[in-house]
Amino acid sequence: MSVLILAEDLDLSADEMVLALAEREVATHRVNTAWFPSQLGIEAVLGESGWQGRLRTPRGDVELSEIRSVWYRSPAAFVFPAELSAVERQHCYIEAKLGIGGVLLALPVQWVNRPDLAAAACYKPVQLAAALRQAWLCRRPW
Repeated sequence: MSVLILAEDLDLSADEMVLALAEREVATHRVNTAWFPSQLGIEAVLGESGWQGRLRTPRGDVELSEIRSVWYRSPAAFVFPAELSAVERQHCYIEAKLGIGGVLLALPVQWVNRPDLAAAACYKPVQLAAALRQAWLCRRPW
């Protein structure tokens, strides 16, 4: 079992986490999504036992079935060839986000900073409504 860390190449917090997990003998795989598609690839098939396949990285393959948790730290955006037009790059970005992100989000693993939930949580009205619900629950007599 391993931890997948999605972070930029230069990220001191991610560096520290890799070291801390290594001290605990936890296998880690640090991946920057900016490597896609030139250095990062994905092969994935959904079967009866879940997702099978791997992330192909410059540092070796990461088996999807071996990932037990993902830390979405701060990966950089995908980098596509410069010869693509702006429209083509946008289309590639959406497809990569939904493809790679969709497979990773579908894994039955523990997430830290799950990107879809973090995106929803940035809306101030959603935060206020959640805080109000929590405050109401705390005042309820049991």
